[in-house]
Amino acid sequence: QFFVNLNKEDILQFFPEFENQSKSINFLKLIYCENKIAGLFAAEEKENGVLNLIVDYTTKEYRDYSVGHYLFNELSAEKIKRIEFNQKCQNHDKYLLKMGFSKTENSFVKEF
Repeated sequence: QFFVNLNKEDILQFFPEFENQSKSINFLKLIYCENKIAGLFAAEEKENGVLNLIVDYTTKEYRDYSVGHYLFNELSAEKIKRIEFNQKCQNHDKYLLKMGFSKTENSFVKEF
């Protein structure tokens, strides 16, 4: 909660629906680098290894895609089969595509 409060304005800039969806979070990862929290991944876990992505946030100093590469590699090892992102967000499309998501009509999807 401390990390979210500290970075709330920046998180909401990328994920404006975060506060409305935060109650459905039941899958959470904090990504550390050099003893600092570098990122937050929060999702609603559905059945059969499917995640509905709510927040995939990285602090400014770590926005070089390395956190995302590490995170998605780890998620595939945890038997996550699919990640769906259905929100409208700003400035996140390029990142999702670089991380291997496919754009559908209303969402982004990553299959493992």
